[in-house]
Amino acid sequence: MSELRDKVILITGATSGIGRATALHFSDPGAKVVAAAKTPKDGTKLVAALTGKGVNTRSFVRLPHK
Repeated sequence: MSELRDKVILITGATSGIGRATALHFSDPGAKVVAAAKTPKDGTKLVAALTGKGVNTRSFVRLPHK
């Protein structure tokens, strides 16, 4: 996916279903993926899945939610 190098991809609902599949698909080296999750627990699971694929997740940010 070299056409996505240095592009930012925003994925909402990234912890289940199509959103999760999309986040995992676009976690290609070179693409910058911003993935939204409803809960920190769901976000942590997604980060673990991405890390298992060898994706650098050091830019993961948790935002406070109500």
